[in-house]
Amino acid sequence: MWVWEPRAERVPPLILRATALRLAMRYPQAVHKLVVVSAIFNTAGYYPATTTGWPHMSAQALAGTPMEKTYMRTAPHTERWPGFVEKMKHTLMDFQWWSAEEVRSIAAPTLVLCGDADLVRPEHAIELFRLLGGARDDGGMMGVPASQLAILPGVTHFTITSRVDLLRPIVTPFLDAPMPASASTSDPA
Repeated sequence: MWVWEPRAERVPPLILRATALRLAMRYPQAVHKLVVVSAIFNTAGYYPATTTGWPHMSAQALAGTPMEKTYMRTAPHTERWPGFVEKMKHTLMDFQWWSAEEVRSIAAPTLVLCGDADLVRPEHAIELFRLLGGARDDGGMMGVPASQLAILPGVTHFTITSRVDLLRPIVTPFLDAPMPASASTSDPA
């Protein structure tokens, strides 16, 4: 399953990213490979300064930010920006995140991507990668795990999906590679 950014007007990118993880948990038979971009599985994935600002989030507070610029560039109804921000705020504050056990249940080989200047903490991307069977303590002596991790240089939460020059050489080989003999990445071996 390859999930890319939706049109910002329809679904907040966070929701799409969360949906990709949830689909892989709930419907493992439908997800053969998964690419998650700047995804989190709990609020610890964001920097504390980000989460403490959620209750105060408003269209006015986000004026001039990369988020607003992206929305204005991609949304067919830019006048809906204030409503979008309000929905996003409540979604972020009310979302039921997942436990480590739930994340470990993902059987599909997963490519975890984030930017080095992302809203998602790089430590969280590494934690997600570990939960998916990556970063084993054998140093690759028992083979490369089915899941992979890439932290892209000079990339933010808002520019990552536009950096096709960085994404294509990472994502394409991952998706084109044959399925591993054991598609389960949840067993860290």
